[in-house]
Amino acid sequence: MKICMKLRTPFILAAAVVLLGQARPAAPTVSPTALRTDGRISPTLDPADPISLTWALTTTDPAARKLVQSGYQILAASSPDKLSEQQADLWNSGRIASADSVLVAYAGKHPAPASTDYWKLRVWDAAGAASGWSQPASWHTGPDRWPAKWIGFPNDDANKTPEPAPQFRKTFTLAAPHHREALGTWS
Repeated sequence: MKICMKLRTPFILAAAVVLLGQARPAAPTVSPTALRTDGRISPTLDPADPISLTWALTTTDPAARKLVQSGYQILAASSPDKLSEQQADLWNSGRIASADSVLVAYAGKHPAPASTDYWKLRVWDAAGAASGWSQPASWHTGPDRWPAKWIGFPNDDANKTPEPAPQFRKTFTLAAPHHREALGTWS
């Protein structure tokens, strides 16, 4: 019986060392996805309007419930190359301790008119572990002054209900190349 106990004790100790050696902190299970700018994917925005950013939290753990972020960091850049190199020439929020992920106000440099800007973020979970960076998202800004005017009948009497305007349709060709930001279409 003593021999059996002598053999069992080292085996138990070895098993405990192996099991404790495998007990590593869990990888962060919370990550940001579904990035939206003003509630839309890659919207065209008026450069004078404020910008809000929204994201969702996902997890790789199917048993996880009530996902919580304890903070976030947003990077915004004027090109995807700068963003991929973590060169945030428009905004680096730094780590912000907040559980907010909906309608977070953009607080970076004012976007240039007729430009496309890019952003991404990472979040920290309740245990303080940082996620990886999200996939990038973008927004487009229109020109700073829209040269178009409304088509309709002049209304000299402010109290009078305006008459419905007829629909006008005309095919035309642009003399110069146009941009998606300016017309809301692909060239």
